[in-house]
Amino acid sequence: MEQVKHPTHYNLDGRKECWDEMEEIFGREKTVHFCILSAYKYVYRAGEKEDAKMDLKKAEIFLAHAYEVNQKYGIGNTERMANYELISTVYKMITEKRTERGD
Repeated sequence: MEQVKHPTHYNLDGRKECWDEMEEIFGREKTVHFCILSAYKYVYRAGEKEDAKMDLKKAEIFLAHAYEVNQKYGIGNTERMANYELISTVYKMITEKRTERGD
């Protein structure tokens, strides 16, 4: 699980975690969108590159981070609500994919 949530290649010695640097460089809104889109990518290709369960777990981790950043920071109400809707949509896709696979 630790290799999914905090893989060593995204936690380089002497640097902040990749997500933290991303947020500082590109901003919170873009970080939220990146995480949502990355989650979608993992759901889309679940089982094609890696184990489907691993892909769906990665998708959940990206969505959880998107939710955390979206909730924690002062993104405007309209954008925040739109982001929550997108997060919810991708969570539903994960559930559908698991149901489809019989997980």
